[in-house]
Amino acid sequence: MQHNLWTEADNVKPRGYIIPLCTKKTIFQRDKLLLVGDAAGLADPFSGEGIYNAIRSGHIAAEVIANSERKGLPVEKYTHMLRSEILPELKRAKILNSLFYPRSAILHRVLHCRQKVALDLLGTLFGDRSYKGIFWRNVRNVL
Repeated sequence: MQHNLWTEADNVKPRGYIIPLCTKKTIFQRDKLLLVGDAAGLADPFSGEGIYNAIRSGHIAAEVIANSERKGLPVEKYTHMLRSEILPELKRAKILNSLFYPRSAILHRVLHCRQKVALDLLGTLFGDRSYKGIFWRNVRNVL
């Protein structure tokens, strides 16, 4: 029996889910359990993207576990590394979110008129650019 994907696609009901975002109270590890990616709430609050931080937090967790077993370092270092490497970027993304999403017309105008800003923001999705690198250079000039 052959499937008609178009007919089946018409029967699919769209669903949406809340993107998990960490807060100041988020616990990233307990004992030897380390949370990574969406489980740790590491999705980007501006773009909604989470793969880059999921992979990066997984690498950090693996590094901490390896060092814990090899050098006897505590796994508590995981939270410290997240707070220094990933969370500052998420904080900047949250600032951008609060600046632009309530005023989406401004965001559309900025992205339409300033190609450099659009390319910089796109670069954050691919991990080529950081919010820290683009934040003051672009946001200061736009506002």
